[in-house]
Amino acid sequence: MPEVTNKPSATTFQVGQTVYVPYLASDPQPQAAVVEKTESVVLDANNDGTGEQTNIYYFVGAGRFTLPESKVFVSKVALEAYLDNLVDNA
Repeated sequence: MPEVTNKPSATTFQVGQTVYVPYLASDPQPQAAVVEKTESVVLDANNDGTGEQTNIYYFVGAGRFTLPESKVFVSKVALEAYLDNLVDNA
């Protein structure tokens, strides 16, 4: 098996940063949240030495609740655009 070339790099959002999420734990409302912890996993699904990184985020006050980076946004505007797109494509 070849060595994975793209090892974990820094996550997009850092611990302590305020981000925007479409829901948080049992609260289904879009809201701001503070990153408490990050996890990164690199998998080489094709066994070709090129890994794909997945970033997971934990939030202050949300217990073990997590979201993937694809559902974490840098601003309220970016979150609203994501939610609008979901509605438009429903």
